[in-house]
Amino acid sequence: MILHLVVAAAMAVATTRAWPISPLGDYLRGEIENQNVTCGDDVKFWVHKDSIKLNFLGSTSHLGIPPSCSVKIRIDVDDLSLEKYGLRFTGVFDFKDQLNVNEECSSSSLTITDMDDEQDETGTKTVTCGHGEVTYHTSQDSTNVQFVTGPQGATGLGFSLLVEPHYLCGGRVTTSTTISSPDYPKPYPIDIGCFWFIQGEEITLRFLDFDLYPKKCNDLLEIQTLQGERDVYCASKMMGKVMKYNGPIYMKFRSSKRRANVNKGFNCKVSIKSSKKSLPNMLSKFYEE
Repeated sequence: MILHLVVAAAMAVATTRAWPISPLGDYLRGEIENQNVTCGDDVKFWVHKDSIKLNFLGSTSHLGIPPSCSVKIRIDVDDLSLEKYGLRFTGVFDFKDQLNVNEECSSSSLTITDMDDEQDETGTKTVTCGHGEVTYHTSQDSTNVQFVTGPQGATGLGFSLLVEPHYLCGGRVTTSTTISSPDYPKPYPIDIGCFWFIQGEEITLRFLDFDLYPKKCNDLLEIQTLQGERDVYCASKMMGKVMKYNGPIYMKFRSSKRRANVNKGFNCKVSIKSSKKSLPNMLSKFYEE
């Protein structure tokens, strides 16, 4: 899937004080789109496979970051095909507010969250203040970043974040490979759906590992042929099982909504073979059984 960064909103830039030599130098890989934000911005970005770097430019050399500064950023992943991507944030923050008591970030704060609202029990968030590094990872396709300062403002540069979309699961499979649940062998995310289309005349699936949340088959793996034959699996007895199909198949993985997950998911070896008859005469001479 060929994906490109699409910026959905233009932003007003106040270049009052820039970051020194990139604090994210160790993270940078390849071409990255820089996006500068300042107090008052409320913007949205659509990302595909490319990374973006968010730089706060609302700090002045003498006055620091003004009081009641607010920056709101929403980042959505645009999945254009079967592949599903999550978001990973790495970077630094540098702002100090005397009204923040006991590192509770009650006055000035930087928040990164995939929660739709405070009642979202399946979401996660991180809240930081002071000075340090931040890391955040989500399997959801949208994330909100909010930076605010209290009534006295703050000293420091603010924040600089690298946002990296990363592959989770799904896609079109045309050659022999191994597919697995997201984050395998770590526990797979909750409330996620993955979809693979496996193409070939002879397809063999060998499950090297299979560990799904067992309650009421709420987490499941579904396999369906083009003829409509459908099987659903959710038990550990799939471990080591081998299944063969003549023709393309669809594979779907679904996890349920709940607070947490400790099951590591599945790991499946996919073997694809094309028959000799399907190859051109010239290529068939080199085909190995």
